[in-house]
Amino acid sequence: MINKHDFTDYSDDIELVFVELPRFTKTLEECNGILDNWLFFVKNAGELTVIPKDLPAPVKRAYEASNEAGLTKEELEIQYKKEEYIAINLANAELLEQRTQQTLEAQEQLKQANEQIKQADEQTKQANEKIEQLEQSLEEAALTIARKLKAQGLDLPLIQQTTGLPLDTLEKL
Repeated sequence: MINKHDFTDYSDDIELVFVELPRFTKTLEECNGILDNWLFFVKNAGELTVIPKDLPAPVKRAYEASNEAGLTKEELEIQYKKEEYIAINLANAELLEQRTQQTLEAQEQLKQANEQIKQADEQTKQANEKIEQLEQSLEEAALTIARKLKAQGLDLPLIQQTTGLPLDTLEKL
């Protein structure tokens, strides 16, 4: 074939296929490849009520175009509004899914943070108990030393200076 505008050869760009449509008897499931899908479209597009799934994009667009070709202007407008409505709802559903996922992740992070706070509180409580035990041990040691110093006859101001205990405590010993 020759292009009539610049007389170049079309041989690599176009493939001509001649088919007798009554002899094309494949079902959609039997179609293998784009040629079978196109032939099925040409033969059956007017009879189908639903666009078949899993078609190559060009064939699917042809089904959509043939579906719209028989509609009035009002019907087309209604169809476009329905498609727009569906697109908006799909976008909203995706956004809702994203927000739900973000919320779940935030809740998990909050749960982990609360667990870390709980562990830190427990560690603080244990540290405070140890400090309290050490202070009690130091006070008992100071009282023991004060008793020994008092038993040796040292005066109370010197014992107070040595042990750091208040005078009224030393007087009760």
